[in-house]
Amino acid sequence: MRRIAAALMVALTILATTLSSGSAQDATTVVPNPEQCTLNQVTLEQLEVVIASPAADVETFTESLQGTPVTLPPGNPVDEETQERIEDAMIVNIACINTGELLLHMAVYSDDGIKRVIGTTDSISEDDYAMLQTPTPLDESQWTVIYDISEAIELEDGKVAVLIVGDDPTGEDAPSPTLFILVEQDGHWLIDSFERTED
Repeated sequence: MRRIAAALMVALTILATTLSSGSAQDATTVVPNPEQCTLNQVTLEQLEVVIASPAADVETFTESLQGTPVTLPPGNPVDEETQERIEDAMIVNIACINTGELLLHMAVYSDDGIKRVIGTTDSISEDDYAMLQTPTPLDESQWTVIYDISEAIELEDGKVAVLIVGDDPTGEDAPSPTLFILVEQDGHWLIDSFERTED
């Protein structure tokens, strides 16, 4: 079954191109180096647990990208310490994406986020997993960069929302901020979902 690898590639491409170039005026550009990725590859056992868990009420990433221009939802700004942890976490997350390793890229998602990536897949074989282990190293010129991270908003369910402007040098989409919904899992803020304006 090669569906998981194919679905993952689609979702990861969406995430990369979602971080389209935006105005970097008065903002400090951060280029997350793959060496800054401190997450561990998702294991076959972890994927099996996520796949076997009851389906959450989630949309796939391709569906969630439709809609009006994104804005921060209502809520209270997080405290300064949490803001710093969120910003640090997103640098780590993008650094993992910049490694070109699918299993590290998948590691930036929450359990529900992984479900959004793989859709309704109900099993994964060792052969599937072996396909995901094949790295695709990125040249430094292909690394996604971060231009701006907004003040994060705490949501009622404990998740946080944050707007990020970045750039995937290989993408051609028009500038557009991305709304990320993050959830803290095992002490790290992971991507639960994301949304941007769809032209």
